[in-house]
Amino acid sequence: MKKYFSSLSLLLVTAFLISSCEPSIDPNLAVQEAEFAKVMAGHDEVMPKTGQISKLSRQMKKYMKDNPDLDTETKGNVAEMISNLMVAEEMMFAWMANIKQLKELRITKSHEEIMTYLSEENKTMENVKLATNEGLEEGKKLWESLQPQ
Repeated sequence: MKKYFSSLSLLLVTAFLISSCEPSIDPNLAVQEAEFAKVMAGHDEVMPKTGQISKLSRQMKKYMKDNPDLDTETKGNVAEMISNLMVAEEMMFAWMANIKQLKELRITKSHEEIMTYLSEENKTMENVKLATNEGLEEGKKLWESLQPQ
């Protein structure tokens, strides 16, 4: 009987220790995950367009090289567009280099700080998206206008 009681006690103590070691589930984690997902959805929407920006920029650079006798206004328009496209592309790469993962943020930041950070990153991504979309739209229009009719 004593052996049975010892075994039962050991089992209960072990079960208690295991259950007390389980991490508690913080409801803020789900909120953070959802906000981070919104930021990354913006990235996932814009990222494929950086390839289009790069291609359009290369086409315009080649056009400038192949047409050295362009009038001053056209040269200026093309050069400005190449610059705008490069800025949009650089914005995306700078954002990607600086975005912090939730795991990293959770080590040093409070929930409120994390949510503020993610809100700011969402705004930054919206700016990247705007620059990318406007650059592509205007760049395509300019490119079409440069093509022989």
